[in-house]
Amino acid sequence: MRKVFLLGTAVLALTAGAQAAFFDNFDSYANQAAFNAVWTPGTAAMTLDTDGSPAPQSSPNTIAQGLDAAAAFRNLGADSVQLRNVDFSFDFYDGGAALGRTYALLASYGSSPTASREEGLNQIIAIGKYNGLATTKYSGRIAFGSINWFNLDAPTSPDRSVGWHTMRIVGDGAPAPTLTFYVDGKIGKQVTLTQAQGDVLMNWVQVGSNLTSATTANFDNVSVTPEPATLGFLALAGLAMLRRRRA
Repeated sequence: MRKVFLLGTAVLALTAGAQAAFFDNFDSYANQAAFNAVWTPGTAAMTLDTDGSPAPQSSPNTIAQGLDAAAAFRNLGADSVQLRNVDFSFDFYDGGAALGRTYALLASYGSSPTASREEGLNQIIAIGKYNGLATTKYSGRIAFGSINWFNLDAPTSPDRSVGWHTMRIVGDGAPAPTLTFYVDGKIGKQVTLTQAQGDVLMNWVQVGSNLTSATTANFDNVSVTPEPATLGFLALAGLAMLRRRRA
């Protein structure tokens, strides 16, 4: 019985550990230099906004992309996740009614990217605002194996509007995964990939487009975790192990 208990504890620890993954609400950075020491700046640095305007989703800080080509990059390391299991989300303040180039993304690089962010690029998934498409909606991107940029124009998907929105991309855990793009909890688009594309390890997070933009944006609560179905699979696998041990 003690062995069964220990095995159950190990399963719970495994699933709890899997839920931890990557999260940053930018509130731990005392100043711009502290932020830049953790997040590598792009062509221009994202601004650590500590003045409470717009009111942050998580007080006191957000990071802001102005009209210049700003971005911030961070390697996920042990929090890297296969594309099929991805759950990537962030809060996004749309700073203007016009189209612009303000978004965040996950990328897969075969080696550490430099200023061009193109070395060994295997995949990009992105969500936010993109002016390459004429739309009243927000946009998503899957760089390889799909249609690149596309509108999040499912019937219930909200229109673009000034203010805070929650952006999210979730994989369903299947060998050939379907990625679902959400805006404010509403489905914007679903795209099914191949098994090989699902195998790709997403190992960098980028906030800000690294391109000039006609409108501004703020970002908060950036999260990269295994999607819930993956955690459920781990729990079920653990329960099956427990049943076998009891038998």
